[in-house]
Amino acid sequence: MISVNSRLSGKVTARDLYGLYSQSFAESGGSHWPLDRFMRKLPHWDVIGNPHGFVAFREHDGGVRKIVCAAGDPETVKGLMADIVREDRPLWGTVSERLASAACRYGFIAPHTLPDGHAVVADILSKATAGYFGGLRVIVRADGKLNIDYDDWGGITKCIIANQHFLDLIAETPNVNGDYI
Repeated sequence: MISVNSRLSGKVTARDLYGLYSQSFAESGGSHWPLDRFMRKLPHWDVIGNPHGFVAFREHDGGVRKIVCAAGDPETVKGLMADIVREDRPLWGTVSERLASAACRYGFIAPHTLPDGHAVVADILSKATAGYFGGLRVIVRADGKLNIDYDDWGGITKCIIANQHFLDLIAETPNVNGDYI
């Protein structure tokens, strides 16, 4: 079952989404989850897209959305990302450096690229609730990128992307996790 909040046009099955996901990650040289892990996570995501591409996100407390997956035809994904970044709600995600650069072209901000990027990213982590990273060990590198350790997948380097609504919300949120600087 795909999330009840999904907005998919055309006939798209869960296996179709996994096919787009695994093909996209294979073509980009990235690692991807096996089918069973993807299928366990999918019911917890909201998905928008069509047979050519999709973007998936999950809700956090306070109406914050985290982008958890984007895959398929780059032009389709670009259009979907441009649509959701314009929504009037906080939105963020963690992606590869290449995808962070692309996301900036359709309205996202990559905090690690800001003049005080390390401090901005550290501030985000000091204010993020446990659900933001699913209890994973996350370290802010000197360049503002994140090292994230998965028990079953190993370490990976990612960059935060966010819309202005998310950054404004973080600026107003009290520190709950201690300093990451």
